[in-house]
Amino acid sequence: MNNTIINSKKLGYFRVAGATPEIKVADVDFNLTEHLQLIRLAEQEQIDLLVFPDFSLTGVTCQDLFKQGILLEKAKSALGKIKEVLAQSNQSNLNILMTIPEKLNGKLVKVLYFLNRNTAIKIMVPAGKSSALSKYFASGDELITEPTGEYLMMKSESVFFLKSKISGINFSLGIYQSIEDLYKNHSNKAFIPNINVVMSSSPELIENQTGTEKYLRAFAQLSQSGLVYLSPGYGESTTDHIYAGRGYIFEQDCLLAATKLYESDLMIGDLDLQIITNSNYSTDRNVTYSKNHPINSNHVKSSARFNHDPIICLDLDYITKPTGLSPAANKSFKPNKNTMHYGLTSEPDRNADLYRKFSENPFLPEDSKLHKAYFDSVLNMAAQGLRKRLEHINNPQVILGLSGGLDSTLALLIAVRTQKFLKKSNQNILCVSMPGFGTTGRTYNNAKNLADACNTSYLEISITAAAEQHFKDINHDPNLHDVTYENAQARERTQILMDLANQRGGIVLGTGDLSESALGFVTYSGDHMSMYHINAGIPKTLVRHLIEYEAKNYMAENFRSKQEQQSENLAKILFDILATPVSPELLPPEQGKIAQQTEHLIGPYELHDLFLYYFIRYQFAPRKILFIAGQTFGNKYDRATIIKWLKLFYKRFFANQFKRSASPDGPIISQIALSPRQGFVMPSDAVVKLWIEDLERQN
Repeated sequence: MNNTIINSKKLGYFRVAGATPEIKVADVDFNLTEHLQLIRLAEQEQIDLLVFPDFSLTGVTCQDLFKQGILLEKAKSALGKIKEVLAQSNQSNLNILMTIPEKLNGKLVKVLYFLNRNTAIKIMVPAGKSSALSKYFASGDELITEPTGEYLMMKSESVFFLKSKISGINFSLGIYQSIEDLYKNHSNKAFIPNINVVMSSSPELIENQTGTEKYLRAFAQLSQSGLVYLSPGYGESTTDHIYAGRGYIFEQDCLLAATKLYESDLMIGDLDLQIITNSNYSTDRNVTYSKNHPINSNHVKSSARFNHDPIICLDLDYITKPTGLSPAANKSFKPNKNTMHYGLTSEPDRNADLYRKFSENPFLPEDSKLHKAYFDSVLNMAAQGLRKRLEHINNPQVILGLSGGLDSTLALLIAVRTQKFLKKSNQNILCVSMPGFGTTGRTYNNAKNLADACNTSYLEISITAAAEQHFKDINHDPNLHDVTYENAQARERTQILMDLANQRGGIVLGTGDLSESALGFVTYSGDHMSMYHINAGIPKTLVRHLIEYEAKNYMAENFRSKQEQQSENLAKILFDILATPVSPELLPPEQGKIAQQTEHLIGPYELHDLFLYYFIRYQFAPRKILFIAGQTFGNKYDRATIIKWLKLFYKRFFANQFKRSASPDGPIISQIALSPRQGFVMPSDAVVKLWIEDLERQN
């Protein structure tokens, strides 16, 4: 699919990279050549921010050689050549972070450089007390307390902050010297930037094989931020330690990229600024401080929000007191006398494919190894929700309409789990088959056999005669297969279930799912209504996975004698239900086969579930959802097809809010919820025009 009409940069993607050049200790000329090759590659790949490992021009393992003036002069000269290359590249949007050793005021100092074609920012960085570099480089206590000439000074050894604005999105960048500093800043309840960069000088240890990635992923998920980690690469001295060039790029808990260890590499990832700035730690939100870090009133007056052209603002009050950072709500930024502004280069045009992948099913964990545990957790959550409701009303009989389709099958499987939790017989579940004009032999038999395999109570009531009588009563032609013809059947089935519940003192279990609720593909006061909506938080694509998971569980169970055969039969029935086309079966079959397939009418559920996820979870605009859908399903659906179904999604979503506003109770399973009490809510008479117009501009 051709997505070049949509510019990825304008959609809020910020391309970051971590470079791990091969180096030779103290051979600055060789190292410079390696750096320039990676810089040229970064320019070709339209990188926004390129991070090099600590002291990559000299090597971080120079030890006492750091004191040699000849090495310091060579490093400074090499940095100058990098600045020249950037200055000559007029089309580059590249910004670089790197450190070199320098001698300032008689002290050996670690200097962090922020470079682009317009700017060279120099920041004196105090060596961490726990770092091996503290033996050679000045600590915070040894550094002067005010900027010296062109240099800024970071008093805290933990963090340095930059603020900027890309594609209309305000975001912040924090730079740390170690994972410990990263966690320390977070534990102190200081300001958490949207993007965290850790330029570690740590060697490779066996614990790093799993520990580093685990800790960084946990931090990025907890802080809901982007995170770039980089440690020194291959070529550093192995006198005492080994260096592998370990690097990661995370967006919350999603690993976007990782370096190849022991190789020269350029890891690249596209961070979504909308995702990481819409989190709980967004720069637009208030920050909570511990009692050990009181807020200075002068800091509160300053703002971390900008409405100017792309800039970096270095507020020296904030730099020297990082825990005093305050993302104030002021919309107009008024810098104080110590504020310095620098241009962050950012070109508007980038149409290349993204350095990230989108899951075809965003409701599932990206790591497939977690799927089984995830499926089991979803089923248990729903079952425990139903258990609580049943216990509250003295454990009545559970009544559900069983059609032989996906949704009612899942509702039954959850009800079976619930009875197991309650230590009660499945006979306390009444499965009601209500064949009508559109029922096929396949779904009829699957419903009956499924109830038998689950050992539930079973009742069959045909709705044909009642529906025909109803058509006579309202003077409707039964040969006119319109919405009245279809909805009359759905409401007749609901009436039967409700009356059975009254008759038996039971509870009607709803079977519709989250996707149907989003699209309004339910009959108002028909299958839309129940006494507990068990599938309310489960999208259609996940319904399939859950049933397949249970089918495989039954196949794997080691039953004896009759139970073994029963389990195998149940699994076969579930697999056949999965293979049956999704249909409400309200129209007469054609030659015994289903004539009405839902996805032919409203579009593929795999698309609609992706639309729903990004619309609700991140509030993305239609053009961005279109872009993501194209990146995800471009080999399966062309652009026109995706636009067609995305338009239909918006139209149906807006038009059917009145149904969701009257939804019965049901458990919320994920952050994507449409409950009128705790989920996404909107007026029933909201106008969809803006969303459709945004899509039409993409044609």
